[in-house]
Amino acid sequence: MKEKRIKYKIEAKEIKRAVDFLLKEKQGCYFKRLKTDKDGNEWGIVIGWGGGFDERKKTSFSDGEYRICSKIAYNESITQCDYEYDFTMPWDKETGDVYSTDTELGTDFEIESLRLSKEFESVASLFIVEE
Repeated sequence: MKEKRIKYKIEAKEIKRAVDFLLKEKQGCYFKRLKTDKDGNEWGIVIGWGGGFDERKKTSFSDGEYRICSKIAYNESITQCDYEYDFTMPWDKETGDVYSTDTELGTDFEIESLRLSKEFESVASLFIVEE
């Protein structure tokens, strides 16, 4: 059986560049635009500092309480610099339920590239309406 071709993709080298930047600067985020919906919302993959982690359990992509995370979201702000505030994850307008894809980023960028690309395809099929 032939595997379905992924239409929207983030490359492993893009993830590595984003992580290197975030580790160096200790702030900010990376937004890979992949699609625009009929309302003009720019959808994509966001990589940045997510909070709320146990400070005692440090990882290679953490500074204690904050860790490098990723999610599928659309842009809500002209600044695009805060992972937690400038982007909105998809949500059901009838129920208010959020389709959360917010996940701590792993260290194997090839695996993360495939995971994020497939996750975007899934979100796009459910939430992104084109004209």
